[in-house]
Amino acid sequence: LYITLEMPEDQIWARIAANTMDRPMWEIQTVDADTAKRGISESAIGSDGKHFGNLIVYWMRPGSTVNDIENAIDSLEDKYKSKFDMVAVDYIMLLAPNPGTMSKFDKSYERGVLCTRQFRTMCILRDKAGMSAVQVTREGMAAGAVDTQNVSTSLMHNVAGSMGYVTDSDVLLYIQADRMLKQCNA
Repeated sequence: LYITLEMPEDQIWARIAANTMDRPMWEIQTVDADTAKRGISESAIGSDGKHFGNLIVYWMRPGSTVNDIENAIDSLEDKYKSKFDMVAVDYIMLLAPNPGTMSKFDKSYERGVLCTRQFRTMCILRDKAGMSAVQVTREGMAAGAVDTQNVSTSLMHNVAGSMGYVTDSDVLLYIQADRMLKQCNA
């Protein structure tokens, strides 16, 4: 299950189709969604001839909560008569904390950490792999130590986009953009 809080479902499908079908975006944007989904499905076959699985892309409004995600999972699993192995949220910082868990006046960093922890807990309790993306600024990466027990006293508690968001990650992958690499076309 791919939950998008940012872009509409058809734009996500177009990106996925362009990558899996090895075609430029401008070609994919002229293809209807059903054709793109068929192309993705045809390319999702392993060397053993079996399909990798099914991908559902589902849009939710920014400001949705982990409770909302749980409700969407229940509804979609009923609809498709299948259990999802993995839930991806694009971008986790567009989530809001579950009701009653945080004041609306708390810092954005604390809100982000709470959403990350709530999402991770939900995935563990539902026995699902969870994945999300967060954009981290260079300033955030150098913002100082993280106090995982008390985020309000952490040196990073005011830094939006900080590496502190990943302190609850089980696995961390990153893509680094560097001006020097861009200048060298690397």
